[in-house]
Amino acid sequence: MSTDPLAIPKDSQGGDNTFLSQPTTEAGGGTNLQLTARPPNAPRAVQDLLHASIAENTRRAYRSDLAHFLAWGGSIPAAPEVVATYLADWAGRLAVASLARRLVSISRAHTSQGYASPTKSDLVKGALKGIRRTYGVAQSQVTPIFREDLVAMVADLSGTKGIRDRALL
Repeated sequence: MSTDPLAIPKDSQGGDNTFLSQPTTEAGGGTNLQLTARPPNAPRAVQDLLHASIAENTRRAYRSDLAHFLAWGGSIPAAPEVVATYLADWAGRLAVASLARRLVSISRAHTSQGYASPTKSDLVKGALKGIRRTYGVAQSQVTPIFREDLVAMVADLSGTKGIRDRALL
């Protein structure tokens, strides 16, 4: 097995978010791509605030997404054609929301290093729109509840949980 904490296991490349739970560290390990701008002349306090602008779980998800893109054969910077091909290759195998998040990660990696984001191109936007139309799952409309049914649901609620549930309903 690879010692790289961001390496994608060969047997899990078809799954969605299969390696998010692998431990990674921001300093010293994983991908060398930065996720926030690092102005060279900025004071340490500003750099610390920029680092704190992204939650650790978000940072881990972005690194995971970037590792997947790089393992597929992508690079930073990437051309819009490469990103659109990446989307097409994974369409139907990954959830539409996962692909959309990966685009955010790819965009973040580009903009934080001063590159134009390929995800803003009409080609990539069109590819994602086509994926949404082809593979997306429409949300189902739930029938509304009637007032009489709601009153009956909250009638027997008591205690602290009952007060909470009554307020929620």
